[in-house]
Amino acid sequence: MLVSGPMPADPQETIAAISTSLPPGLTVREHRPADLAAEVDFQNRYGRPAERRALSDIERWESLADPNEVRLRLVLESGGGLAGVAGTGDGGKWRPPDGSWSIGMRLDDHWKRKGIGTVLADALERFARESGAPALSAGLRGDEADGIAFAHGRGYVEFHRRQSSYLDLAAFDASRYEDPDAIASRTGHRLASFEALAALGSDGEALRRRIHELHNAAWVDVPTPEIPAPPSFEDFGRFIFESPTFEPRATTFALRGDDLVGLTLADVSGSGIGYTFMTGVRKDARGNRLSLAMKLRAIAVLKKRGVGLFGTTNDEGNVPMLSVNRTLGYVPEPPSIRMKKPLAIA
Repeated sequence: MLVSGPMPADPQETIAAISTSLPPGLTVREHRPADLAAEVDFQNRYGRPAERRALSDIERWESLADPNEVRLRLVLESGGGLAGVAGTGDGGKWRPPDGSWSIGMRLDDHWKRKGIGTVLADALERFARESGAPALSAGLRGDEADGIAFAHGRGYVEFHRRQSSYLDLAAFDASRYEDPDAIASRTGHRLASFEALAALGSDGEALRRRIHELHNAAWVDVPTPEIPAPPSFEDFGRFIFESPTFEPRATTFALRGDDLVGLTLADVSGSGIGYTFMTGVRKDARGNRLSLAMKLRAIAVLKKRGVGLFGTTNDEGNVPMLSVNRTLGYVPEPPSIRMKKPLAIA
């Protein structure tokens, strides 16, 4: 493993420290690849319906992980079954600009309120601090009051919120909205899917580079305090175009002549849920309702395909996109609350 900065702490020392403080009947060890299916089932048990993921989706994300990421992933077991998961890591190439690490944990209900969370948090915070992390950030769902209180009690302070919302496509009535092509054409624009654009020419790489450039221009305008550097062309291709869940017919672009000025990137997960990774419009083309038009086009394609839910996630400060979502009837989930704690590095 290539590591810059301080050498990471010893995982086995961390595990040993945790083991001595666990109640009888509970054990801890490092995550193994064979644990993934049980971990997905465990997380889905506690996730809201729209958050549940297929094993195939998680396996793909695992395959795309940064090999140089420094992290510790733990599995807790009881009677041979999964009783909890926990971990911390530097985020690899997705590490925030301030260098903070992430931390997370989830316990089976049977093992809650037994002091285990404190044991895990103490050990993981120590591991991160000794590995050179200047701070730790945690993401908590807005309806998880116990977890939020626990984080507050350990000195974590909220610094940002993101809002996931979902649209019921079966109930969506497109007749309530203006035709998306008419919205675009009124200001001299047109809409086209990735599938249609790719079919127009043989130079697929040139098209993908144009899309990557537009995506990264929108990326840097996302109103979040911890946005990492935009993805490279190679990473963008791996995460989007090479993904088996990429939806080329629903992924929609706004064009002025042959110039790409807007995009909405769509996929459909292995669990059948549609999702928008990014909707953005170039600065000089904003104010023309192109985001609404592109989303309407994507909705029509996904509804025809039989997708039931279509989700998106937006930062709390992204007022224009939140307004578009309200116009379309997206129903918000509990917010994702980002909390952070500075670590004193010896």
